[in-house]
Amino acid sequence: MNAASPLIDTNVHLSNWPFRHLEGSNPKSLAQALRRQNVRVACVGSFDAILHRDIDGVNRRLVEACGGTRASKDREHVAWLPFGTVHLGLPDWQEDVRRCHERYHMRGIRIYPNYHQYSLDGPAAMAFFAECHRRGLVVQVVMSLEDRRTQHPLVRVPAVDPNSLLPAVRRYPDLPLMLLNAFRETPVGKLEPLVRAGRVYVELATLERAAGLERLLRVIPASRICYGSNAPLFYPSAARRKLQAGAIGERQRRAIASGNVLALERLMIPDAEGF
Repeated sequence: MNAASPLIDTNVHLSNWPFRHLEGSNPKSLAQALRRQNVRVACVGSFDAILHRDIDGVNRRLVEACGGTRASKDREHVAWLPFGTVHLGLPDWQEDVRRCHERYHMRGIRIYPNYHQYSLDGPAAMAFFAECHRRGLVVQVVMSLEDRRTQHPLVRVPAVDPNSLLPAVRRYPDLPLMLLNAFRETPVGKLEPLVRAGRVYVELATLERAAGLERLLRVIPASRICYGSNAPLFYPSAARRKLQAGAIGERQRRAIASGNVLALERLMIPDAEGF
C-alpha cells in the first residue's frame, strides 16, 4: 500500500471518555492525529452514549461536533461521518432511531449492548435490527471498549458474546453489521459463523499478536475486514502499522483500507472519487 493511500477509519469516538483523560480527544486534535495517518473519513460515535440517558441529546451534540447533519470536512480535512446511538433498554428507542435517520440524516447507528445491558437476541434487539433493515441503515455493534484489567471497579463490563448476534444475522443476512473491537476477548474462529451467515464486517483495532492480519485472513476474507483504530482510546498510528506490516496482497490491503466501506453505498461516503 502506498504511504499516501487514503484510509477510512470505522472506529472513532468524540467527546470525553468518562474514566480518564485522553490526550488529543477534542475534534480538532483528533482530526489532526487521524490525518497524519492519512485517514480521510472517520465513522464517529460519542463516548457520552455509554452512560448518558438523554440519548437524543448525545446524538444532537455529536451532529453538532461533526459540523452538520451530513458528513462534512473540518479544517484538518477529515470527513466526520456521525453514527448515532440507540439505547434499547430505555423507553421509546424507536423514536431515537427515527430521529437519527430522519432528523439528523445519519446513515448508521452504533450500539453498546454490554454497557446498556441488553441481549442481542432479545425481542427489543430483534425489533431494532428489523427497523434498521427497513430504513437501510448500517449497524455498528461495539463488542468492547476497555480492557477488563483497566476497567473501573464499579463499571465491570464484559465483552459482547458474538453468538448472541447469530439470530439477527440469519434473519437479516443483507443488513450491514460492523463489529467494533471484536478481538479483545473473542477468538477469531468464533466470528467466522457470523461472517458466513450475513453481511458482517470486522475491523483491526483490537487485532493483536505477530502476523495478526495474516492469521485473520485465514478465517475471514479481506472483503469483510475494514480499517479501524479505536481512537482516541488507542493511538491512531497503531492500526495503520498493522495494515502496512501485514504480508498480504495489495488488492487485499486496499479493500481493507477503504474499498470495503466505499462499497457500502448506504453510507454515502463524501468525495468517494478521491479514493
